[in-house]
Amino acid sequence: SDKKIINLAFWGNMSYYPNVKAALYLADLYSDLEKGKYKLHIIGAQPNKKIQALNSRDGIIIHGYVENLNSLLFNMDLAVFPIFDGSGLQNKVLEAFALNIPVITTNIVLDSMPRLKQYAMAANNKEGFRYYIESFDACKDFTEHENGSAVQVLREHYNWDLINTIIGSK
Repeated sequence: SDKKIINLAFWGNMSYYPNVKAALYLADLYSDLEKGKYKLHIIGAQPNKKIQALNSRDGIIIHGYVENLNSLLFNMDLAVFPIFDGSGLQNKVLEAFALNIPVITTNIVLDSMPRLKQYAMAANNKEGFRYYIESFDACKDFTEHENGSAVQVLREHYNWDLINTIIGSK
């Protein structure tokens, strides 16, 4: 079985409660996924004890603060952001789009970026997240053309140094 392991990523400041909640939610969700097929990467500064404890679970990797986020994200297959509270524009979601990583997130997050909504997979409960994770196939890039245009939308409408920095340093 030379099936590629699918790398799921969540990143953000781990001292921010909605991120902690999302990471714990993902770890819980992860335990329902097929064993050995996925790895879950939780990335971000200041992970608390609960988050650090997840490191002992098979297939879950707690990275903590990462000096070069992009080079780590470059190896990720799916960006999964189960954020149900905390509003406002989520930079991490824009970063995922900019790096061409397919995004699964909630409507709460997507409502803050209406122009990009169509390029993400919206999930608002465990079943939804599981469905998109399990239907993702690492062998084919099922968002290739879509995310190409997500990057264009970013360039046209978000036109920030951030985006240029991300894309430039890929």
